[in-house]
Amino acid sequence: MLNHNIIIALVILVVKIGEIFLETLRVIFIAHNRKIRASMIYFIEVIVWLSCFGYTVSHIKSNPLCVITYALGGAIGTYLGLIVGYTKEK
Repeated sequence: MLNHNIIIALVILVVKIGEIFLETLRVIFIAHNRKIRASMIYFIEVIVWLSCFGYTVSHIKSNPLCVITYALGGAIGTYLGLIVGYTKEK
């Protein structure tokens, strides 16, 4: 069975990918003047960000893997958001 710290780090990775994915789509919607969609995404994005960031910061010493997966999730989320966002707009 996986170690508790690894499971938490994987959850942070998935949540961060989702959060940055939404952020990237929000920026694309703003660029295309889709104000309502961008506003709704931002609402969800802030709730997810606060939860993920807060957990990562509170466990930074006990589980340093959280920081790495937080950063990796941001990178992957940006990449996926750009792929999906620009594919949708065509």
